Amino acid sequence: MLLLFKLPDSILPNMPQIKDLQNLCFNLYFIMKIMSVIILEALNKIPASVIYYRQILQKDATNIESIACIAVNYFYNDQPEIALRFYRRLLQMGLYNAELFNNLGLCCFYCQQYDMSVSCFERALSLAVDVTAADVWFNIGNVFIAAASIAPHLYEADYNNALISHDVGDLQTSYIVLQKALKAYPEHQMSVEIMKELQKHFNHF
Repeated sequence: MLLLFKLPDSILPNMPQIKDLQNLCFNLYFIMKIMSVIILEALNKIPASVIYYRQILQKDATNIESIACIAVNYFYNDQPEIALRFYRRLLQMGLYNAELFNNLGLCCFYCQQYDMSVSCFERALSLAVDVTAADVWFNIGNVFIAAASIAPHLYEADYNNALISHDVGDLQTSYIVLQKALKAYPEHQMSVEIMKELQKHFNHF
């Protein structure tokens, strides 16, 4: 038999306190969910943790951590288009940092939106500090290598890679990549000049 309870009249004047209690319970709910997610991620149970993140978003659609983690899960499951939607949602919410633009750049690249990818990485570099700059440059390097492999008949990417490697002192990489550039375009004068310089350097050993 279903019993119906009536709120006592003595409690009615204390409704603000009840609202505070509701807020406390709501916050405790989030803390419990987030702790559950942390434990699941530590156990490498990512699909289960995503379920909890979705439950959090059902209660609070603006929870930044949940949106970001679901986006990461989609990205690593080869669904960068869906991940891009979640990252754009974070951008609409006012989040504006190097990490977000770095992830946007990667998603745009794997969605073949190459022009947007470059713009996002440029913005990430402008916002990056010493801690995050290395991650941004690492991803730019991987994108650069991937771009060179997409169109092996174009010498520009290999030449630029060789030039950067030469300038930072990685002469071995510069020499290897420059050979690819010259194979695509043997008459490229700047590539020929750098190759002569590298051959002169290696002949000393």
